[in-house]
Amino acid sequence: MKRKKAGLVLGMSLGLVGLAAFYRLKEADQEKQDQAMKAQLREFFTNLGTIEVMYFNDYDQADEATSGGVVMTDGRHYQFSYYQGDFAYEEVSQ
Repeated sequence: MKRKKAGLVLGMSLGLVGLAAFYRLKEADQEKQDQAMKAQLREFFTNLGTIEVMYFNDYDQADEATSGGVVMTDGRHYQFSYYQGDFAYEEVSQ
């Protein structure tokens, strides 16, 4: 009986460790994708001028969609939407 309980406890412990490791790997992968998205947007908008600030309105990890904007040092302001590697943008009139 003690062996059965010990095996059950060991099995549950290993299961929790495995679940935590899976969650951490998933989180690290998501962080990598976020950094790639930001780098892609920054690279594109840098070609239009010097970026003062880039901001994000919301982010839905389920469908990899986000929206936000970029303010350039010369005062121009762009809004963008990003979805699975593609994005669209427009200049916001002041």
